Amino acid sequence: MFAGRVNEGGVKHASNSCPDPGEPENGKRHGSDFSIESVVQFTCGEDYVLQGSKTISCQRVAEVFTAWSDHRPVIQINFEEFDLEIAYDTLTIGDGGESDESVGSIGFKINYKVPCMSNFTAPLGTVLSPDYPEGYGNNMNCVWLIQSEPGSRIHLAFNDFDLEAPYDSLTVKDGETNDAGVIGRFSGAENPSHLTSNTNTVRLEFQADHSMSGRGFNITYSTFGHNECPDPGIPINARRFGDSFQLGSSISVVCEDGFIKTQGSETITCQLEKGKVMWSGPIPKCEGKYPLDG
Repeated sequence: MFAGRVNEGGVKHASNSCPDPGEPENGKRHGSDFSIESVVQFTCGEDYVLQGSKTISCQRVAEVFTAWSDHRPVIQINFEEFDLEIAYDTLTIGDGGESDESVGSIGFKINYKVPCMSNFTAPLGTVLSPDYPEGYGNNMNCVWLIQSEPGSRIHLAFNDFDLEAPYDSLTVKDGETNDAGVIGRFSGAENPSHLTSNTNTVRLEFQADHSMSGRGFNITYSTFGHNECPDPGIPINARRFGDSFQLGSSISVVCEDGFIKTQGSETITCQLEKGKVMWSGPIPKCEGKYPLDG
């Protein structure tokens, strides 16, 4: 879901467009501009209902990546009535229906909702709460699994977070099963700190009660080797030198002309601290223009 590019000198630059979001089955997409801040809209065919956001926008995520504000919507089908001749008339979802030539019934009316459960296996991606950022609704119990290659780990960056405190919560577990160790449980409207797993699977459990809701959450994940630090990205208005994130490696950041470093050290090192492989400090920020000499 992310895009990026590298110039001839090997310095990675932020992408200025999102990937083609495609079109929902039984629906249409309106808009073919995928650049940052562009908007595309989706509509359904007759007798279908949209499940998800009608409009999504291309946004900058984690400084170097771009991503759509929500997943491409799907078409919702609701089973409101169902009456077919038993044994002889059938409905097959995806392949249409079949009927014999004899007895008839009133037929069916369908309304199907996709459960909020998914597995993510791409090395980079975004996990969004249902209908983010328009509010996630009530009585929800969602589970997402992020799975990477054996021997690797997973890094989570919380780009936006707004849940009704203390009744709605997101629990992050270090492993695939329900009894895996908890590495974070969050509620409220404050963005949690970055999290890093010790295993190659992260389990996200989202629960919402019967009343009120917040905006939801937008989480970026990335995967990396067991003896590596997560990709720290490239600050806006800066260049990064060093593409190795292995234990013992260092990277340096230099601000572009007209910007100054406002956070962190110019160089950070991937090191072992308290049994965990992590960077020696946050990646610097470059902001606050200042007058150039001369």
